[in-house]
Amino acid sequence: MAETHPDDEFHPPTNDDPYWTETCWFTFTVPERRLSGQLYPFFRTNQRVAAGGAYFWDEKGNQPWNCLYAKNFWHLPIPDQPLSDITLPNGIHYRCLAPLTRYELRYDDPDGDELHVDLTSLRSRRRITSVRRISISRGAIRARSGCGGSEIPVGRVGLGEGSGRPGTLE
Repeated sequence: MAETHPDDEFHPPTNDDPYWTETCWFTFTVPERRLSGQLYPFFRTNQRVAAGGAYFWDEKGNQPWNCLYAKNFWHLPIPDQPLSDITLPNGIHYRCLAPLTRYELRYDDPDGDELHVDLTSLRSRRRITSVRRISISRGAIRARSGCGGSEIPVGRVGLGEGSGRPGTLE
């Protein structure tokens, strides 16, 4: 593993609020398929629990109940792993390849062989808002059903949110 930046690791909570939250959010698009997706794990370190979701939308859906694929797991134990190389029981794995800028992302549906995502995401160091950065993701989505039942190449711009802005999410 590459040397990491402190913002690629868990931050110590700034207070004892049980809802103090740290997030890692990666999005990507495939415009020619009218498809977008996101991998979104977040951590409540004061409770020692994590949650995380994988979502994929096309033009027919805009909510978790009508999109192509939506799976979110709550109250997962936070693994004893660094944030820069972590695998969650819900199938999300990411690893920092270059501090603050390059990440390897994977998602393997834990309930079967429905969906696999393999991406490398390059993020700008410059924030476009107080939290979000532009990212470019390259890789593939492999699906049996839902997202088209095939391999879909990904090579587009998205938004990302790194762990560098911990806070409260309620």
